[in-house]
Amino acid sequence: MDQQQSPRPAGRVSRLSEIRRRRKRRHQLTVAAAMLVVALILAGVAGVYGSAMVGLGDVLDSIQIWLQPGPGFPVHTGMRQTVSVQPVNGGFALLGTQDLQVYSDSGRQLRSIQHSYARPGLAAGGNHLCLYSRGGYELRVESRSQTLYTTSLTGSILLCEMSSNDSLAVLTTSTRGTAELLVYDARFRQIYGWQMTESEGDPLALAFAPDNRQLAVGAIRTQDGRLVSQVHLLDTGSDYVTATYEATGSLLLALEWLDNSRLLAVFDGFSAVLSAKGEELARLDYAPGEEPADVSVCGRTTALLLREGTVDENHRLMILNDSLTALADFTLYGAQQVVCGRTAAYCMDSGSVYSYDYSGNLNWEYTASTAPQAMLVRGGKFLLCTAEKAELLSEGNEADPESA
Repeated sequence: MDQQQSPRPAGRVSRLSEIRRRRKRRHQLTVAAAMLVVALILAGVAGVYGSAMVGLGDVLDSIQIWLQPGPGFPVHTGMRQTVSVQPVNGGFALLGTQDLQVYSDSGRQLRSIQHSYARPGLAAGGNHLCLYSRGGYELRVESRSQTLYTTSLTGSILLCEMSSNDSLAVLTTSTRGTAELLVYDARFRQIYGWQMTESEGDPLALAFAPDNRQLAVGAIRTQDGRLVSQVHLLDTGSDYVTATYEATGSLLLALEWLDNSRLLAVFDGFSAVLSAKGEELARLDYAPGEEPADVSVCGRTTALLLREGTVDENHRLMILNDSLTALADFTLYGAQQVVCGRTAAYCMDSGSVYSYDYSGNLNWEYTASTAPQAMLVRGGKFLLCTAEKAELLSEGNEADPESA
């Protein structure tokens, strides 16, 4: 005769849960130890103990972030005004008017750095961040756990940009020309330098290619009373400018690499995709009276937000492929910023955020309790920064309690 199965004693269930937790913890420690051993071997192969310590520190930071998850979202930052939000491996960084905060993807605060810069700037790489003073002379290179380098330059800082392998490009004023470009590796050793002359213009944009080697520098100058925008293409392995693209009568607004061989240049009257040799591969002319309000690139897809010059509140969102063919093209009201993700574009206005797929269909909308200030798409998750708070939004139009 069949016997009825009795329920498991509560004590046994508790012991089984404890065993599972211990096994998971042992697995985590085993993986962490293996990662550390690999890092030490790589440091030994490098042959220079001191110079390998930066890379080892980055590995240890990653292990610590993985082993110590945070409480999740929303995160109460206490930052009243978010100037910029940038991704960093394992998390993200928020730049405010008085401080820089670094968080893990699970919502744990990793760093809080005070600054006194009147015009702070932030450039993010893979593991490192550059906090700098626009128009000032000081910059700081930070990892996710410590300050790596602090320096004062001889020229005032115009722009900084970091590559995914933590190389740092710095544009400063120069007494020998209109500007000077300096490139440092992840250990802050100078690996490249370029003096810009009057014929090469005054710089206003800077972008690293995904290969961490090619650079694009945008500049403007005047010729015969007319404005000329230039895009200079550089390679840190070459002493010469690779190519230069010129647009007479147009103002360059932004540069974004689509891949290692194609660069998106956004001007006030048109956008163009340029080859690494400076050739115009594709071009999109705006309608009369339109001008760019914001642009965002994800892979080879571009989200371009255009403003109608005669009506401040009317905007046009175009989602473009790498040949500047429109995947979607529609009118928005009151949009202020756009961020492009892998499968959707996100726009924010003074009170809400909207998600659109690449065909222009509305996925969801979210009304924030306070005015949105900055947005970031990371790992398929959407991060929204408002006054004193950062939260994740899910496809269901709700704040997402899970970690990124």
